Amino acid sequence: MLNPSRRRTNVECRMERLIVAVILLASVKTADAQLTRACCLPNGSCAIREPQVCLAQGGFPDSRHATCDNVVCNGACCLPNGNCAFVIPQTCIAASGTFDGFGSLCADVVCGGACCHANGSCAQSNEASCVSPSTFQGLGAACANVDCEGACCLPDGTCAETNEPGCVQVQSGEFLGLAATCPASVCTGACCLADKTCVQTGPGSCAQFGGEYQGRESNCGDECPVAMPTAFTYQGQLKRAGVPLNGLIDARFSLWMHSTGQSPEHQIGSALALDSVEVANGLFNVELDFGQDAFNGNARWLQIEIHDHADPPGTFTTLAPRQPLTPTPYALQTRGITVDEENRVGIGTKSPAEALTVAGNIELGTSSGDYRQMRIGGGNSDGFIYGSFPRFGDGIHMGYNYFADATGGNQVIHSDGGTSRLSMGYGSIALAASGPGGAPPVNRVTVDQSGLVVNVGDITIPAKLRSHTLHAFDFMTTFSYSAVYYQVDGLFVFDDGNDISTSDYGASLHLPDGATVIAMELIGNSTFTNIEDHHMTCYLGRTNFSGDVAEMARVENLTGGNVHQTTDILFPTIDNDTHAYFVLVVMRVNPQALEDDRHRLIAVRLIYSITKPLP
Repeated sequence: MLNPSRRRTNVECRMERLIVAVILLASVKTADAQLTRACCLPNGSCAIREPQVCLAQGGFPDSRHATCDNVVCNGACCLPNGNCAFVIPQTCIAASGTFDGFGSLCADVVCGGACCHANGSCAQSNEASCVSPSTFQGLGAACANVDCEGACCLPDGTCAETNEPGCVQVQSGEFLGLAATCPASVCTGACCLADKTCVQTGPGSCAQFGGEYQGRESNCGDECPVAMPTAFTYQGQLKRAGVPLNGLIDARFSLWMHSTGQSPEHQIGSALALDSVEVANGLFNVELDFGQDAFNGNARWLQIEIHDHADPPGTFTTLAPRQPLTPTPYALQTRGITVDEENRVGIGTKSPAEALTVAGNIELGTSSGDYRQMRIGGGNSDGFIYGSFPRFGDGIHMGYNYFADATGGNQVIHSDGGTSRLSMGYGSIALAASGPGGAPPVNRVTVDQSGLVVNVGDITIPAKLRSHTLHAFDFMTTFSYSAVYYQVDGLFVFDDGNDISTSDYGASLHLPDGATVIAMELIGNSTFTNIEDHHMTCYLGRTNFSGDVAEMARVENLTGGNVHQTTDILFPTIDNDTHAYFVLVVMRVNPQALEDDRHRLIAVRLIYSITKPLP
């Protein structure tokens, strides 16, 4: 957390420049809403724009210049190593730097910041040097104003204040952020145990208990299911000499495996003793609980012993016969089916986790000709899962708005919708689909031991922009009346003292078949003062196999700056089966040029998109 008394950050400096730009724009609009000025664009080039248009294109309007002459479209760029460079935005971004804005100066920018180390210490560093497990706190941040520790929730539910790497990597905790404190943080959550109880603890302790952790800040009362009561109500009627009994009784209830016999091993659990049970007009009601394990699907009988308070103490009468229990108590668990308090159903398990939990295998159909399917409803249509059906043979098939019935017939649920199917068989997978209209799905793609086969249609992918760059070294001289030499930073052309002359330099171009050319950029500059008589022109062209040449695009360096772009492309789709492609750069030189004047070609870049996978 930064101290408000610190020095101005790079963001504040950019805001000041933005305010200046807005003020300049307002003053220009007041004088003349249509007045144009020099505009520095994000690619570093300069163009003549109305100020509001310049800002809308991400540029910076320069109210001091009506033309691009002598306009420098650079700014301060903080590089990952902590250095600052005065470059255009594109160069800054390519170097993984942070551009501080057009016109910003390195002298006004702080390219370092606070680096919090794993041991909680802090040092001023650059972003590239502040590597994991250390954390960089941002450009301009000072160690004096940064807290490198925060709340850390430990696995046992306790809290400690430490730094993020120490919390996560050393103590396996959850780091809540540099600004978080332990007194204001909750580090425990609900841990649901197998016995249907719940404790508030941390994830590590919950795992040791064998429970399911519901997340930090969760509560037992909201998250964990409560064990279903196993008690049931029993109602009986007592008569003495045919007259309904009234008064109080003591009763003993025991559960047995058989209707007769007194062998202790046939009794289920312990007997339940209930005192002073009220009897009115012969009727009584009691609640009995022998536990969930008492009912396993086998028959059970209830034995009842009664002591009337009107009789001598200690005398119990065993009622005969034993009473068979009706199916009502078995609602807790009926022959392997359990329903819990959340109405979740378990088959083969007493602890269902979902609306239906099955412990074991599920079988649909019991013979080769017993065709079954499972319907999954919801939405505007239905999904189906079906096994080995006659229409498709052995395998598993999944369809939406469609299935094949037991006779092999196609069944479409909604005739106005599309259909789809996934079929998996012996060594093959088929993807099938059809559009709206009720048609069954048609196999479009098949994957088998030979690979991927497109049966119908073609493979397409979303359009993605790519670029192909030709360095100056890629160009060869095709025609020249000027002095020329190559260096790693470009191809240089000078006046050789002759009359106005031109030099041509060509390179072959190889783009993916089917690509669409979006733009062409000429990257280079000239030092000639009269650019009209001394300029570079870049051509994009193609030649068919009969030798016919066609121009596709051209761009010139008439506006100053280093990057010059055109998006006006003829025949933009690349067809390598019928054409070969090239780039030609023509440089014009006037003999009145100064001795040190020259053209420099750095590179030519083609920007294109693809909609099909590259080979």
